[in-house]
Amino acid sequence: MRATSLVSIIFLTLLYGCSILTGGRDPEGWALRHMMLADSLEHASMFRQASMEYLIVAQHYKGTSYYPRAVMKLAYLNMNPLNPARSDSTALSWITVYLSLPLTNEEVENARMYYTLLQRIRFIQTDIDRQTFVADSLQAAFKRQATDSSALSRRIQELEVDLKQATDELAKLKEVDVRLSKARGKK
Repeated sequence: MRATSLVSIIFLTLLYGCSILTGGRDPEGWALRHMMLADSLEHASMFRQASMEYLIVAQHYKGTSYYPRAVMKLAYLNMNPLNPARSDSTALSWITVYLSLPLTNEEVENARMYYTLLQRIRFIQTDIDRQTFVADSLQAAFKRQATDSSALSRRIQELEVDLKQATDELAKLKEVDVRLSKARGKK
């Protein structure tokens, strides 16, 4: 499959190069060439390069019949989870552009569905980020408390040892005092 995609990319590149040499000025033809190349690149999972080709059509060939498809393809590529350069915010902006175009009811409905899904994803991602921050804060607080707790446990053990020593010394002093009192009482 990769070899077939590579062959089609080379063919389209040659076709593109030949059209430059012939000096073709037809915007529909140029837009078609970019769209064909972008479709081949997308099929070969070369999403970044495909996005660049769709972007060329979206920026330079707005008056062609390929413009709406290029805009929607840019949105789709930026939503594609297989695309390492995916960007929900970029996808949202391209869907917004797409929704501003004259579309059929079905196209509007599909675009709105994607728009709603992307908004929902952004909301969920924001919530996940917030929960991650809270979890990290709680974990840091727990570690501090665990450290404080172990330090307090060690201090309590030290104080218990000191208390036992003081109690033993007090018992010895009391014993000495009792002997002294008995010794004085005998005199």
